[in-house]
Amino acid sequence: GIPLDDQVELLKAFDTNGQLKVDFSSSTNLEQLAFGILPASYDDDFNPAQGDRPDLFADKQTRQAFAMCLDRQKVVEDVLYGLSEVPSSFIPSDHPQYDPNVTIYSHDVQAGNRLLEQVGWKDQDNNPLTTRQAVGIPGVPDGTLLKVNYITTGALQRRQVSQILVNSLAECGIQVDLQFMDPVDLYRVGFGEPLFGRKFDLAEYALAGTGLEPPCSWFLASEIPSKE
Repeated sequence: GIPLDDQVELLKAFDTNGQLKVDFSSSTNLEQLAFGILPASYDDDFNPAQGDRPDLFADKQTRQAFAMCLDRQKVVEDVLYGLSEVPSSFIPSDHPQYDPNVTIYSHDVQAGNRLLEQVGWKDQDNNPLTTRQAVGIPGVPDGTLLKVNYITTGALQRRQVSQILVNSLAECGIQVDLQFMDPVDLYRVGFGEPLFGRKFDLAEYALAGTGLEPPCSWFLASEIPSKE
């Protein structure tokens, strides 16, 4: 097949002008932003004295706040031309097996900021655009900046998506170090590698399955590479 990911706007124009008949369809490929909740450095127990990263994502409310701060709808509208939807589960909302009771985290900067404050990520200068600092959060030294790294590939759509998400996180006082990697380097399997070696804070990549079941086997303990 011919990759046309970066030609959607042109194809839609051809369709509007009657020059081509274009049909778009969705799949169960899910572009996800993963949290590095338990990085590889925690495998011998969480030990800040040995240089372990602060336990940024242990509190699920922090992760929920991130979800509310992410403007995923803008990604759908600006990058995907409204042809997709913000996923709330692995199964699309128009599928008969979709669960209508699934929790939905809509983009809500005010709610995200309130939740971060509640957890202990404080806005010390009452300026939402400056980086929040930790106060009284278990596993996170006081004064730690809410600064995370974000790794993904340099594909055009991922550059567009990641910039939107980084900008929206900034509205919640979350500072992001965005790193574009060669796909060979990002997806290299082995101990110490960035994605499969669990050395990241946030990672954007595609989660793809052949049917309605997500590839949960990716997340089994047996899949974690060791030094051996």
